[in-house]
Amino acid sequence: MTALLPRAVAGKADEAGLSTFGALWQDRVRRMLTEHADDPKLIHLHDWEQDDASKA
Repeated sequence: MTALLPRAVAGKADEAGLSTFGALWQDRVRRMLTEHADDPKLIHLHDWEQDDASKA
C-alpha cells in the first residue's frame, strides 16, 4: 500500500492499482474498526477548539 498511496492520490495509478489500493485501504479501515477499536494507542479523542482564524 505504501507504493500505491502516492500514485492513487495523485491520479497516476492505473485501474488495477486503484482497485488494489481500494481493497487494501478498506481492509485497513475494517481492521482498525473491528480489531483495534478499544486500543487507546490507535484512537485518541480530543475536544475541538476552534481557532480565531476559522471563526471569521
